[in-house]
Parts: sequence; structure tokens; C-alpha cells
Amino acid sequence: MAINKDAVKRAQRKRIYQKNKNSRLNNIKTAGALYAVKTAEKSNEDDNAGVNALTSSASAGIRLSGRISHSPKTEKIDMKDVKRSLKESITKNLTPEGRYLSHQRAINQSVRSQTQLIKRPKTDLYKKNRRKLYQRLKNKCSDIKANVIHNIKAIPGKVKNWAKKKLKDIALSFLKAASGIVIGMFFIVVFPVMFIIMFTETSSPGIISETLADMQYAYPADENDITRATIHWQSLIISLNNRYKNIPNMVTEQGQRFDYTKTEKCDIEDDTHKILSFLSAYYLKWEFNDDVRNFMTQIFNEMYVIEYGFTSERKTLTSIIEINKSELPSPLPVNYKVMSEYKKSDGTEIAVVSVLEIKEFVTLNYSIRENKNFDDIVNKYLNDIQKENYIGYYERKGGAIKAFSSPFAFDWTNMITSPFGYRQWDDGSTEFHKGVDFGAANGTEILAISDGVVNVGTGCEHNYPKNGSCGCNGGFGNYVEIICDDGTVILYGHMSQVAVTNGQRVKNGQVIGYSGCTGWSTGFHLHLQMVKDGEYIDPMTFIKPYSP
Repeated sequence: MAINKDAVKRAQRKRIYQKNKNSRLNNIKTAGALYAVKTAEKSNEDDNAGVNALTSSASAGIRLSGRISHSPKTEKIDMKDVKRSLKESITKNLTPEGRYLSHQRAINQSVRSQTQLIKRPKTDLYKKNRRKLYQRLKNKCSDIKANVIHNIKAIPGKVKNWAKKKLKDIALSFLKAASGIVIGMFFIVVFPVMFIIMFTETSSPGIISETLADMQYAYPADENDITRATIHWQSLIISLNNRYKNIPNMVTEQGQRFDYTKTEKCDIEDDTHKILSFLSAYYLKWEFNDDVRNFMTQIFNEMYVIEYGFTSERKTLTSIIEINKSELPSPLPVNYKVMSEYKKSDGTEIAVVSVLEIKEFVTLNYSIRENKNFDDIVNKYLNDIQKENYIGYYERKGGAIKAFSSPFAFDWTNMITSPFGYRQWDDGSTEFHKGVDFGAANGTEILAISDGVVNVGTGCEHNYPKNGSCGCNGGFGNYVEIICDDGTVILYGHMSQVAVTNGQRVKNGQVIGYSGCTGWSTGFHLHLQMVKDGEYIDPMTFIKPYSP
């Protein structure tokens, strides 16, 4: 409940005023009585006159106090009434000297009482006036402050209006002065551009929308980070396969015996565009750091598990043995049966015996099982909006991130014989392939996928399949290396012929050589590798497919 401070203050001032009023009343009565006593003592009149004077003086004091105490706080006391009352009550029974003295004492006493009476109202009035003055000053300061704030807030608007006015004036002046130039530029520049756009949309429907979609769904990561993510996923696949192949050795080391093995292996997701599209939809913008690495490992382990176990089976085996007849056990065991007998040249009799045996065979069953497919991973980690982005990224497969054109003037998607990254040989060994191999017939034209300056390596005449390196140009045979303007280095290896010279600047799409089998090459193909900032990157992520 709120307290009314003003009401409390008014009640307090009322109590103090009443207290002072009662005090003044008592003082006036006492003063009147004392005055009468002193006057009677000094007087030489009889006792009756003294008593009458005392009584009259006391009565006059009472009347005086009553008049003073009942007067308003700010009302002044009329001194004539005081003098008249004192004179009427005192001078009747006193001598002239006594009357004079009593008259003077009464006047002095009344003046003192009046002063005490009006002192507090004057103080209260001063405080009240001071509060009013303070309030007026406070209100005035508040008005000044409000005006200042209003003016400050109005400054941006005034500046904005002034700027608008000036800009409008300038624009009008400019339009008046250059209207002819603008119209001319419209017909010279804008109109042809609009015509080209309309023609493009008419002749190739959707080409602009396709370009915008490629820009929207370009992988939001650096080329090196994209390649690192690709390599990490491949390394997870390699590690899973190695652990899978090592299960029989692990079981044998644990002391478990088995007679047969039975294996089963599911298809492992190796479409790196799915992985990159998923990361792009999940993170929006990402780089290959520890968090991304651990997240990819977690997803992979959720998708695939290695399982192994044992099964046993009892089989009845029949074996034929030859035993010296004299060594046959007697009686014959139940599982023994003499099939025939014959004599050797030295006269030894031999028995041909059929032996039945029941044997338990143990089979080791191990497999790579798909616990979740990639669609399950997408549904688990992506919301509806992220799923739409995932579909967009995967459909565009990098989109505008594919900044390099096709290396051939035909569809080469089915010509890849060895992709970028880790690859395993038949003997189980693993090798990191630094580029992409395209199986191409001898003499196929090879195109530059970017502008740049070339370095060439020639002189290899060993254009035939071989199981080892001929040693020419570090195993690349005849090669062309393009150094792009942004520092990316593109190398074409194992060419049969080179169509450019060292230091020449080539254009995107220009023929730079012909496929072959020079250097360390087991068959006719093109080896294409790319290096950015000192790291190998996956060409398949950054080159565009062929389009007529």
C-alpha cells in the first residue's frame, strides 16, 4: 500500500502547532498570575485591594490568553485591545505608580507572547515559499531539458530533410543537364543488353535460372577444405576395409580355431558429393576442422559396423586307408569296414579299409553391415529447410564451385578409371592417388580447363603400356602444366604429344596435347591433377561436365 507523504507531513505539522499553542497558553496564564502577585507586593494598599488586583489580573490574563490562542496562525494581535483589557482590570485597585508599572509589564509580556506566536507561522510560510520556488525551478529545468532533447532528436530529421532537398535539387539539375545523354546511353547500352537477355532466355530457356542456382548451391567451403573432407571420408572407408580383412588374423591371435570363413560386405557410400552436400546443408558455411572431422567419423560409425561370429557343423567323413592285415585291430571298430585285400609283391597282405568319422567343423562368419543408410542420417540430423538445401546442393554437385571446364570435348563421366584419393591394390596395399585417370584412346584431344601460362615436359618416346616407369620426366612422360592466375597448378600427364610450347599463355578450351601412355603408365589414359596452396585437390569436384 502506497504512503501519502504529503498527508503525513501535514498531520505532523498540525501536531507540532497544537503542542506549541498549548504551551503558549500555559505561559500566558502563568505570566498573568505572576504579574498580579508582584504588583500586589509592591502596592501599599490594603489586602483586599491586593486580592482584588490579583483576581482581576488573573482574569485579564485568562481573557488575553483566550483571545490570543483562538486567533488564526497568521492573524496579528491588536495591541489596543490588550492595553484596554489590562487597563480595565488592573487600574481599578492600584495607585498611579502601580498602574503605570503594571501597564508597562503587561505590554512587554504581550509583545513577547505575540513574537512567540507568530514566529512558527513565519517559518512555515518561508519553507512553503521555498518549496514552491524549488518546484518552479525544477519544472523550468525539466522544460529546458525536454526542449534540448527534442531539438537534439530533431537534428537528424532536419539534416535528412536538408540532404533530401539538396539531393533533389542536384538530381533535378543533373537530369535537366544530362537528359539527352541518358536517353542516348539507354539506346546504346541498356537496350542491347535487354535484347541479349531476352534472346538468351528465348534460345536457351532457364540459362539464367541455372546460373543463379549454381551460385546459390555452391559448396560454402574452400577448395582445400572440400578436398580434406573428401580424403577423410575415403580414409574412413580404407580403415573399415582394413579392419574387416584383418578379422581372421585377429581371431587366430585370440586362440580361436576355425575351419572355414564366410564373408559378407555391404556397399559402402563413396559418393563424396553426398557427404559434401550434407555438410554444406548442416553447417551453412564450414571449414574442415576437428569438429567437422569428428562429426564425419561419428556419422560413418553410425552407418557401418563390423560383425563376426562362429557356427559349427558336424559331418560324417569317409576315408579309405590301407593297413597291413596283421595290424588290423581285433575286433574291428564299428566305424571300420574291410573293403578288400591284396598281396604285395613281397607277399605282405594288405587290407583296404573304409573308416567313417564324425567331425565338427567351425566356420568364422564376419561382415560389414549397414546399420543406417545415408537417407537415415539426413533425416536424423537435418530439419526440413536443411533437407531442401541438401537436395539443392546434391543436384548441383558443387554448382558454381566448379570453376574449371571440361578436359574433353565429349562426355567423359564413364571414362574414369582411377579417382582421386586413396586406392587399394590387389595385394592389399594402399596408395594415395593425387589426381584422376581418364581412360582415353591414344591421340585423343585434351583441352585446357583454365587460362594460364604453361610449362611443358617432352622427350619421352615410350608410348606403350608398361609395368614400371621409364624414368621420363618423373614418371609423367610427356606433360603440360598450366599455372592459373590464382596460383592453381594443373598437370596433364602421359601425353603422346604436346601441342603447346614452354611459357605460352593458353586459353580455356584450347587444345594443348593428345592422350597417350608415356612415362609410368599401364595403359592409354590421361592423368589430371590439381594443386592449390601447396595441397592436392580433387579435380572431380571442381571441373564441369561436358555440355555441347
